[in-house]
Amino acid sequence: GAPLENPGLPLVRSIYNYCHQKGAKTKIIVSGMRTKNEAISLAGCDYLVIGPQVINALKSSVTLEGYNDGLRASEGRFESFGPSLTPENAAASTIEELKVTEENFNDKIGMMGR
Repeated sequence: GAPLENPGLPLVRSIYNYCHQKGAKTKIIVSGMRTKNEAISLAGCDYLVIGPQVINALKSSVTLEGYNDGLRASEGRFESFGPSLTPENAAASTIEELKVTEENFNDKIGMMGR
């Protein structure tokens, strides 16, 4: 089957959307991303702390300018995308109201809290 999504990703999206929708001055800092796709999916977050393995994967990715090995750029396949986390998207998002209980917290945070 399809790989499971890191349970932290929807949590970060929810926190980002909530803080930006409510006008909080809180800045969201994310770390612990394991893959290039996780980092890309959180593009637009206030701060991303990215480890060397993910940075190298991002650095070797094809860009709009083509593959860049530091010496030359060549044609290549690329995906076009913009940040998924923006204040505009946050304003348009629906925030799920949730009564905070230990059970709900553990259900939403999954294995990260254990």
